[in-house]
Amino acid sequence: MKLHDIVIQLHNILPIYTNRLSPVIDVLEVSVTSDTITVTCSEPHKMKTGDPVTIVNSLTHTAIDSVVTDGLTHTFTTATNHDLTLNYHTSVELNGFSDSDWNGSFELISVPNRVTFKVRSINSEPVLNGLEYLLERRIDGINCIFPINYVDIDTFTCSGTFLASDYDIGNIYGKARISSAITIDRAIENYTEQKINDLWAFVTPENMIVSKERNNFSDALSLKNNSSDLRLTVVDGFSITLIANTSNQLSASNALDICKHDMFLPLMRTVYGAKFESGLSGNTTYKVIPTKSFISEYNRAIMAYTYSFEVPYQITGCDAVENFDTSAFKSIDYTIEVGDNDVENLTVIPINLDEEVAE
Repeated sequence: MKLHDIVIQLHNILPIYTNRLSPVIDVLEVSVTSDTITVTCSEPHKMKTGDPVTIVNSLTHTAIDSVVTDGLTHTFTTATNHDLTLNYHTSVELNGFSDSDWNGSFELISVPNRVTFKVRSINSEPVLNGLEYLLERRIDGINCIFPINYVDIDTFTCSGTFLASDYDIGNIYGKARISSAITIDRAIENYTEQKINDLWAFVTPENMIVSKERNNFSDALSLKNNSSDLRLTVVDGFSITLIANTSNQLSASNALDICKHDMFLPLMRTVYGAKFESGLSGNTTYKVIPTKSFISEYNRAIMAYTYSFEVPYQITGCDAVENFDTSAFKSIDYTIEVGDNDVENLTVIPINLDEEVAE
């Protein structure tokens, strides 16, 4: 398991749920084409080409083309394919209607096809003005982490493949204060002082252990011989340490509340249940499970709070030592002994195992 993979997961997901680790970019205007996002900032962004930005909670405008009403059921047709899935989506958000009663959230009751959806409402059938749209959070939208291309002090672009549309822009964050370190002590050494309530996060490794087999009654972790199935459970792990500036706090209780309470759910939604590659030959990775959290450092200037996680793996025979000192099994010399040991007359029957006898 690579620390780098966990850091990328934190960069991609954590800003959706909290801004305590990312500087907020004040945006004046955003335009999106099929291959470029252009962001104009309300003040200098202070970034250079290659610096990452994260766009989160942005919603795509999917234009509505028509509507038909039958009692409390209203059937909408979109101008382009929507991305609704019934039951996964239980409601829809509509906007752009002249009748303000239709600008809001409605119960989704049916998705007959990719350009049609039905909602239930007591509202009367709306008269369309051509500006109505469905608000969607879409995987082909602009929510992701991107390296920027510097244009000028107020403008940057991001390149990729995007759904060309209008958007309700959520938040755009600069490079998150998330990194990795070999130990928590090294993470604290690398920490640079931040504003009060602005956090740093460091991913550090936990020791890997082999789980003792429960059917083994010896002191050994496992007893394997030539007839045994090679399979062991290894418990790997990692920690995420949050570091807060507490120089202006008398007892650091506010920082503790932020790290232990406010950051608990964002971290769980980012890594709890995730799967990371083990580096082994088989796909036998279990999901990430939290194990504990604790104050790992406090010296009045900073407080470090650590969340620990475990990740079990299965090591199988596919990961074991390979025997390279072999040769093809092509013949058997079968010896038949006649009589007692003092009899010298032996019959040897050579057996050729080739499918076809070589000429």
